Amino acid sequence: MPRYFITGGRQRPSRLLTRDEWNAYEKAVLIELDTDTGEARTVLEYTSPAGRRPAKDPSFVFKAGSWDGPNLLLCTQTEVVVYDPAAGRIVRTISHPWFNDVHHVARIGGRLHVVSTGLDAVLVLGEHDEVVEVHSATGADPWARFDRDTDYRLVPTTKPHGAHPNYIFESAGARWVTRFEQRSALRLDGPGESVKIANDPIHDGVPTADGIWFTVVSGQVVKLSPTG
Repeated sequence: MPRYFITGGRQRPSRLLTRDEWNAYEKAVLIELDTDTGEARTVLEYTSPAGRRPAKDPSFVFKAGSWDGPNLLLCTQTEVVVYDPAAGRIVRTISHPWFNDVHHVARIGGRLHVVSTGLDAVLVLGEHDEVVEVHSATGADPWARFDRDTDYRLVPTTKPHGAHPNYIFESAGARWVTRFEQRSALRLDGPGESVKIANDPIHDGVPTADGIWFTVVSGQVVKLSPTG
């Protein structure tokens, strides 16, 4: 059976008309889809534990994940969840005080890269899940606005964001992050080159053999050559 997975959240009935996603979802949900039969089934529901979420009306939703060998790397607002689909179980979870409104996680160059959208930053984790690199998505020092000593997992939202980074990917040996507000992809390696993708805000940037595919909130899909 072809196995595809869809990430998302179960919305609270009382929040069906709200756009405040930081308190809208009661459970993060992972759905398995069989594209041959069209059958879909929920394989995981998850809520973050106390200490890794705001105290009042926390929101639980899986955003963009990625494969890491046989496992799936999933992310809630404040955690990375490593899920083994073959065994149907969570292998482990990772969290850090600088995780806020996490949008994507991927392993690049052997290290986990976490897009902490709430801090307008990409956080690179070391062997023991410590933060070893912090890359700003705005070009400014992230600590000019944010406080190193604050546990941002307990903060419902830090909006408005300067860049609202969404998705981390690698192309031609360089790391890039998509930026919702700038409608561009920013290169993390080197002098901070950026490439404009669309006139409307963008989300994912998925590299394939023949190009990089970006999703646009207007409903478009944009393809760039691997070299931009």
